[in-house]
Amino acid sequence: MEVEFIAEDPRARARPRLDTILSRGEDQLVVGCAFCTGAGVQVLKRHASLLGTPDSFVVVAAAPPTDYSALEQLHDLVPGKLFVHWGAISPVEISVGAALMHSKVFYARAKDECWLWTGSHNLTGNVTQGFNCEAAVLLHGSVDEQPFVHALRHLKACLSEARPYDPDSPPPDGMDRVDIIAIHAEVSIAPTDPFPWHIHLSGYG
Repeated sequence: MEVEFIAEDPRARARPRLDTILSRGEDQLVVGCAFCTGAGVQVLKRHASLLGTPDSFVVVAAAPPTDYSALEQLHDLVPGKLFVHWGAISPVEISVGAALMHSKVFYARAKDECWLWTGSHNLTGNVTQGFNCEAAVLLHGSVDEQPFVHALRHLKACLSEARPYDPDSPPPDGMDRVDIIAIHAEVSIAPTDPFPWHIHLSGYG
């Protein structure tokens, strides 16, 4: 088995190399990636024909910064192959949020030859264009070697918890994504006036 660390330069552009790896999935291409924005959709669209093969699929997390509406472009090219993982209702970590699928695993197979890319890279512009500091490990070997077997089991487990992408349906279980503003305010003495209370905010800059 060949093992390569990517990359010595943490800001190296990942897209060219990742494109090459994904293009090798002649028989199977499977992606389990936490976040996918419009930039990531453009990466995956290049491999739509491979993602359309019988055993291929993509699973992404619904949580931001994933762009749910942008996923429709990929869905149109590979209907039935795109799945969304909505995370878990619990546990919820204070100031962090609910548990979610946070994997970044890219699996490509051509007959008995296999490539596995796993690390910190999400499918976002900051990642693929080299703005973030990122790292990954690339494995290349035989499909029956343990890391590839375990990686595919992991990806199928993520798939089993996900739901097919449907641009016309709201998120399941009422988990609508909305933009909110959270305001933390403290006072030395609690107001004694009845509700409603009024808070005046001043803008700076």
